[in-house]
Amino acid sequence: MRRQRRRLVLLLGVVLLLAACSGGEAAAPEQDTQSDTTTSSAPLLDPETSDDTAPASGTLRWAIGPPDEIIPTLATTRDGLRVVDALFESLTRLDEDLEPLPGAASSWRSSPGADVWTFTLRPGATFHDGSPVTAADVKFAWEEAVRRGRIPPYLADVRGYDALVSGEADELDGVLARGERTLQLVLDRPRADLPVVVAHPSLAPIPQQQYERDPEAFAEEPIGNGPFRADEGWVRDRFVRLSVAQGPPGSRATVDEVLFRVVDPASGYIAFQQGRVDIATVPDGALEDAIDRFGESIDGHTGPGVLRGEAGELSMLAMDVDAAPFDDVAVRRALSFAVDRQRLIDEVVPDGNAAPARGVASDRLPGGQVSACSTCLHAPDAAARIFSEQAVDSLTVWLDADGGRAEAVGERLTADFAEVGVALTVEQAPFGEVLEAIEDEQASLFGYGWVADHPTAEDMLVPLLSSASQGVATGNPGGYHNVEVDDLIDEALATSDAEERYALLREAETIAVGREQAVIPLFVPQHRLVVGERVGEFVLEPTGRADLTRVRIDPGATE
Repeated sequence: MRRQRRRLVLLLGVVLLLAACSGGEAAAPEQDTQSDTTTSSAPLLDPETSDDTAPASGTLRWAIGPPDEIIPTLATTRDGLRVVDALFESLTRLDEDLEPLPGAASSWRSSPGADVWTFTLRPGATFHDGSPVTAADVKFAWEEAVRRGRIPPYLADVRGYDALVSGEADELDGVLARGERTLQLVLDRPRADLPVVVAHPSLAPIPQQQYERDPEAFAEEPIGNGPFRADEGWVRDRFVRLSVAQGPPGSRATVDEVLFRVVDPASGYIAFQQGRVDIATVPDGALEDAIDRFGESIDGHTGPGVLRGEAGELSMLAMDVDAAPFDDVAVRRALSFAVDRQRLIDEVVPDGNAAPARGVASDRLPGGQVSACSTCLHAPDAAARIFSEQAVDSLTVWLDADGGRAEAVGERLTADFAEVGVALTVEQAPFGEVLEAIEDEQASLFGYGWVADHPTAEDMLVPLLSSASQGVATGNPGGYHNVEVDDLIDEALATSDAEERYALLREAETIAVGREQAVIPLFVPQHRLVVGERVGEFVLEPTGRADLTRVRIDPGATE
């Protein structure tokens, strides 16, 4: 239960029950962002100055929210992981197509069944203090991350994970350091996508000796192995300043310095308008203004302009598929037909910044498809006919009252179901009470959200559709089960060829969602970053992270 609860807090506490959706970025306090920016806020000064001195031409300035932590073993928030991603390098990294490339590891190979993996670390790889990056450092970092209990269970398939979580063991039996440069992983089940999994910033190595000497000091001024280094301590609630590291992998970076400014979204957006930062979150209510002023990214995930690409998230309705009337697939399909997704987005999501869902995994994710859900459209006549045939005239849905928009969501859903002849009762309760109601099988229909930790279709499809999940925290809250779907997922996870793996996953999704309506996809939140003209080669992943080694600065460009 400890493992399940941790996953729940990290994922569902943010996106559960539709109400907390804010497009994947931090919500802003109410503010008139369209007023004269020269009077609405004082200029945001550079940390090292007391005047309005222009920044160095090679400095990238990114306005972020307060990081929770800035080291791999502790960071869990989007903004914390953005800093970690610059300071540290995991075994692999992802290219623009979200495919794995060498990182701290120069190469890797797997057994035919994809359940034993061997990673070879890059020769001469060092931390920023000059000490070598070893397989033992990777093993230590991963075990420390699991022991500290902050990050989600990315390593849950590694042999010995549960024993370490429960305290029955003090190490991961399935992580073996075979010399300084060879790391072997033994898994309890195949994971052909493991090279993508280990690209996560939370799984970067840390130098064991330096960390154990003073963990608190290390957390404030980390010694990483990534493209940028911390030359000064983290100034909490103000900024994190990083300079380009010398030699591999830092030699790949094309900017001299990254300055993460810690501000609320409204202040960060004003600073962007003033030319004081290069990247900022557009606060709620200001999206139209930002697009008018700065234009919109052509593809939604590359700068400059406003980036509104689909995030690796999904808001949905879920139901206990073994409880009447939801044990009838016709009723589940009628639920999907009944909801007016676009109107829900327009009335509930800030600035309408979301896209109607057409499946579980967005086609922005490798392996995702454009439309796997034939019922993900508003067809009230079809819904009314099915509900009448199945004698369904009343339903109850549970929503999380802590999310902030549960009342609006409830009103919209109530109107949609009234249109098809169903009286909908909305139960709004604090998050903990909703959780208990789901686990006690009192809540058979409820709002639900999921966030992909890795930019892959696997991170959406496997947790939500596999019967091995079957839990609110692990991704299959309604207990959906289908042997054919399970077999396709298992085969996919053991298939090394990416295209073959994706084809199997798409087939599983088509059955589970397109035919059997395992969940009711509603909408996919979108990002809301604005990137300045002086920033080139900026690519935002569905996870909200970006590879800053690719970014280029044009000092001659103006906002």
